[in-house]
Amino acid sequence: MKTVVELSTELSQSGLEFTGERFCPEVKGAIRYEHMHRYIYAERLVVGKSVIDVACGEGYGSHLLAVRSRSVLGVDVDPVAVAHAEQRYGSDRVRFVASSITHLPADDASIDVAICFETIEHGIDQAGALAELRRVLKPDGILLISTPNAEAEDEAWHASNPWHTHEMTQTEFVALLGRHFPTVRLLAQRSIHGSVILPIEASSAAGGHTARATGAGTFTSTDAIEPSFFIAVAGGADIPIASLYDDGHERDELRYAVGAMQALETELCTATEALAAREQEIARLTTANKLLNIQVEHLRTKLEAYDAKDTRTGQFISK
Repeated sequence: MKTVVELSTELSQSGLEFTGERFCPEVKGAIRYEHMHRYIYAERLVVGKSVIDVACGEGYGSHLLAVRSRSVLGVDVDPVAVAHAEQRYGSDRVRFVASSITHLPADDASIDVAICFETIEHGIDQAGALAELRRVLKPDGILLISTPNAEAEDEAWHASNPWHTHEMTQTEFVALLGRHFPTVRLLAQRSIHGSVILPIEASSAAGGHTARATGAGTFTSTDAIEPSFFIAVAGGADIPIASLYDDGHERDELRYAVGAMQALETELCTATEALAAREQEIARLTTANKLLNIQVEHLRTKLEAYDAKDTRTGQFISK
């Protein structure tokens, strides 16, 4: 059986428009690290479980979780995305339904694990959404949920994201979850050259170190690793302490691109040298052509002197 990482590298062109908010698996960079890492982290919590993936979007995450889980129900409010996901990923282990987070298509206490990544910051009833997630979960069920950190200083896009109506601070997020779940363990996620997920305590503990450019060539440093996103595991379960996602596929692509660039630079250097040699040859031929033109003009003048005719006799005469 293929791993989640192996499957993630095989996902081809999505066919859905990438709006900047809904992730599509062909997209590269930090957004890929963040989204793929959350599902890879979730993989170890869903083994043999019934799963609901709320706001599943394109469907790639539900598809990846189906590798290890017993069943996955992908739910999204966008019927176009649901139709795409069902056509592309639908199987006997994963299916997709169009519905909202406040009206989930599942019976009470029927789900082992609920996944809800990057959803509650959108224009929804946050309290109602958490109550609905609690409704469909079994008494010992697990909610794995993430949301952007409203106080992340270097994430300028948070403030201007048109799809987000209310991003939460750590205090707000924990308080919201605490109304419905007696146990909440908070994690911090941040993109590096990949993505790292740590317990929230570890992300602020002494011993970590980050440095950040602040403009004008100056840097600030801190012992805290400021999270871009919060991830919470609500409900009773042992969870992994930390997780690091290093996208080796993208690194290999980068190495290939660097190699190709170096090859092009070598080819360009060779072409430049050839061009310089050609320019020198052109300059030599231009000078030779000028000399030949001078000689031709001289010979033409001499020839004209011998070609003059005596208009009376018709004989050639010399001037």
